[in-house]
Amino acid sequence: MWYLYDNIRDKYVLPGYTISVGNLTVGGAGKTPLALFIAEKLAERYRVAILSRGYKRKSKGILVLGPENVRLTWKEVGDEPYLLWKKTGGKIPVIVGKNREDAADLAISLFKTRIFILDDGFQYLRVKKDKEILLFDWKTLHNGDYLLPYGRMREPWKAVNRADIIVINFKNIPLDENVVEKVKMWGKPYFFMRYIPVSLYNYYGEKMNLDVLKDREIALFSGIADPESFEEMVKKLGAKIVKKLFVRDHGLVSIKKLRELQRAAEYIITTEKDLIKYPGIKNLFALEIKPEINREEEFLRLIWPSF
Repeated sequence: MWYLYDNIRDKYVLPGYTISVGNLTVGGAGKTPLALFIAEKLAERYRVAILSRGYKRKSKGILVLGPENVRLTWKEVGDEPYLLWKKTGGKIPVIVGKNREDAADLAISLFKTRIFILDDGFQYLRVKKDKEILLFDWKTLHNGDYLLPYGRMREPWKAVNRADIIVINFKNIPLDENVVEKVKMWGKPYFFMRYIPVSLYNYYGEKMNLDVLKDREIALFSGIADPESFEEMVKKLGAKIVKKLFVRDHGLVSIKKLRELQRAAEYIITTEKDLIKYPGIKNLFALEIKPEINREEEFLRLIWPSF
């Protein structure tokens, strides 16, 4: 129903500088890592809050993940908002609620927030954004796609016109020049993003060096939209994948299946978004990644507030 708001001129203005991070497809583009990257950079100078709808959460209303709130679970707020909050050590509040206007008001009241990051905000057309960042998985641009239900696109290609900045996520592959040429045709500022593996860590935060994967037989599982890129990244670290299990995005793996993976390999490697759902599973580690953006200084200048 995006088109109902597309031509509204008097949109709601949130009480602070507003940056939206979104995409045209259903999952897999990398919104969460990019939103976290932006929030952490801006939080070095400003009071920042991340506003998220909390996709597939088991609760209603507005919930607040702040510096002192450790009782909420990922099921209550959604796996991605919980991961965003956990990755910042609770230093950047995450406000979960369907109504971003009310969430912003609460952020102002509780944390004196000056900058709002709208996670998955491209289709939230009721509010005015100061910067609209549109993120693409490179595969979408390389292969093309169709509107739901025939493809994975939420909106038609012409929606790109609403974007101020385009980011293409190449994840862990070299630049595809055909994709670059397509993006140039839109006449928007564009940047490339890729994932850099950092470390391995378990549910309790205990870390291991990436070198431990080299020539080691491991099991792999994930519940993300693009498990193939995750698998390829683990392979490039030298691991020998002897068993793997992929479920749908945001999906869960049964304890029985996890036990099977445990018996097959010394370590089980999963994603950061998946790890938060499985406390107490022995030898289960997440591959920690950080996003890297080319021409980072230019990118930050474009999104930086003027106050």
